[in-house]
Formats: sequence, structure tokens, C-alpha cells
Amino acid sequence: MDRCSHCRNRIKPHHATAGPANAENSYHADCWAEAKDLAVVTSEQQQLEYQRRIASEGLTGLLSPYVSVFPQQREPGSASNPVSV
Repeated sequence: MDRCSHCRNRIKPHHATAGPANAENSYHADCWAEAKDLAVVTSEQQQLEYQRRIASEGLTGLLSPYVSVFPQQREPGSASNPVSV
């Protein structure tokens, strides 16, 4: 039995369902009415934030969603190497 992606309650066979045709997620019909509005607002806010980040950070802001940030590794020095050569 599926669960509604919005309210997380079970979707029973007698419940009306709705949602995007190509999506993996299932929704109650009334939950979809609310969830689709939230999805549009959230997507718009994310796009605006992305545009602000590009304007302020340039190329770094443009690429930041696609690049994982790892701490820079320093060259091992003589102090960090317990074995002296």
C-alpha cells in the first residue's frame, strides 16, 4: 500500500489520487492540490536564490550546486609525519 508523499498517510484503494503522470510519488487528491502549489513556490524560490548567488559570487555561484566541496588537503610536513626519513 502506497503512502501519500505530502501527508505520509496510507493511500487506500477507495481514496482518490492525483499527481503528475510521470512521477514516482503518489498523493491523495486533496493533498496534491496543496502540494503542487508548494512545489511551484519552492522551485521559484530556489531559482531566485540561485540567480542571487550567481550575481554575487559569479562562476563559483554558478557551479556550486554541481561541485562537492571537500576540505583541502595539505601537503604532509615533517611535523605531521611520525616517521622521519
